[in-house]
This record gives sequence, C-alpha cells and structure tokens, in this order.
Amino acid sequence: MGFHVGDEVREGMHVGTVTDVGTVLIQVKTTEGTSRVFCPWELVRVRSSCEGMGASRPSEISCWR
Repeated sequence: MGFHVGDEVREGMHVGTVTDVGTVLIQVKTTEGTSRVFCPWELVRVRSSCEGMGASRPSEISCWR
C-alpha cells in the first residue's frame, strides 16, 4: 500500500497526516503537533469522511483515500 502526502494515518492510538514520503520512511505530523517517522508497515490509513458522496447509507461505499 502506498502512502501519499496528505493521507490521514494511524499508528496504535496516534493519528496524524503524512507530510513526507521517502524511499523507506514516512514522516507524519501527529494531531498533537509533533513530527514522527515511521516504516510503512507500522501505519494504517484512516477512512475519510463519506459525506456528500451520494450514498443512501455510507456503509455501502468505500471511502479510502
């Protein structure tokens, strides 16, 4: 799975936004405001909001970015 700048990700209980993608490491700015570096296999992409996508029930569609 490839990550891109701007992706919302989670590592354990910490959530943040990808700010840089290197050849091996990914830099993330956490919601607490600190920058951390992770290996891609440590991160899980967080679902984005489904609002405004036209589905009658958001659970019917996939909202992965």
